[in-house]
Amino acid sequence: MTSYPMVILLGGLATRIRPITNTIPKAMVIINDKPFIYWILKYYMKQYITNFHLLLGYKGDIIEDYISSVSCFSSRVTYHYDGHSLKGTGGALLRAARSLPDKFILLYGDTLLRIKISDFVTYAELHRYNNVMSILKNYNNWDKSNVSIGLDNNITYCNLSNSKRNYIDYGMSIINKETFLAYADKNIFELSEYYEYLSRENKLYGYEVKERFYEIGSFKGIEETDDFVKKNLNLFE
Repeated sequence: MTSYPMVILLGGLATRIRPITNTIPKAMVIINDKPFIYWILKYYMKQYITNFHLLLGYKGDIIEDYISSVSCFSSRVTYHYDGHSLKGTGGALLRAARSLPDKFILLYGDTLLRIKISDFVTYAELHRYNNVMSILKNYNNWDKSNVSIGLDNNITYCNLSNSKRNYIDYGMSIINKETFLAYADKNIFELSEYYEYLSRENKLYGYEVKERFYEIGSFKGIEETDDFVKKNLNLFE
């Protein structure tokens, strides 16, 4: 069990799956008759996450209204809005960071990850790593490979693909608030910039995951995620 809260990035415009997201945010895409955010929260609640922070932007009020209507969710969730304009993934986190504890788990909200949270946290604490990125051996299979592993589990991260990199950012990280706030000197930026900074400073470590991820950022991904959830309901209940 971990006391770390989970921060979920949910503010994107989801233009790649229009027209589905013309009227709803990506997290409300229907998977097995329920919004995707339902499965995300159920999956991690089953792994003893008790405190969620949702970073909302595009049509975020629809997500908040839905979660408020589900009794098992409403008391566990805090909402943070981008405001009148999107701040990027880094800027969205910055708006919420000061209300978070010293360390927290960060999740990209359009992914369903086969990861055991307790093992991930134990790994980081055992090695005293402050900033840890979950990674998957990829070889440009699921998306462009953007990570390579160096000595002592330091990883090199770049948001551009490179033939020498054979891992991918899996979609979940453990973030040290002090390090993040010391870096964030602007209000609009992407988390990829922060990860690249940590990589250059040899302050970013990798935790390898073996299971593939599922995502709803594409029409094919929605179909695969729907099929996976239907066949693995035991993971959520």
